Amino acid sequence: MEKEWKVTTVKEVRKKGKIGTLFEADIEEVTKGLFGCAPRVYWINNGTPVKSYRGGHHHLIDGKQEFLLCLSGEVKVEIHATEERGGCGRIILDSPVKALVIPSMVWHGVEISPHGILLAIASTKYKEGESIEKLKECSCGRFSPV
Repeated sequence: MEKEWKVTTVKEVRKKGKIGTLFEADIEEVTKGLFGCAPRVYWINNGTPVKSYRGGHHHLIDGKQEFLLCLSGEVKVEIHATEERGGCGRIILDSPVKALVIPSMVWHGVEISPHGILLAIASTKYKEGESIEKLKECSCGRFSPV
């Protein structure tokens, strides 16, 4: 069974030089055309000397996906889902060539290293009340039915 959430790679278009490195993510290809365009792009800059924790929710909007990429530092992503949705796992994003695609109804939370930067591209605009902290169930049993 193929996981609905997945780690993917980002192409390095130009090698690192004096003005930096250019990277390209073909999000439409990785998400099988669900993005088309990116109505919401946001980033979280942990401008502190300590780790910060964000998220801890899943999205109710059917078809919503998020594409997460660590631009600086390290981001640990905790995933919880049913077996049918790919199960549970922990992913470390520590390079600008490693990304994570998270579909709706997959619970996720992120821990961002000191001075780390997380970039997120969402397939839908933000809607108040569509992020839910509790999940009905997951494969590891951390979440029990509500």
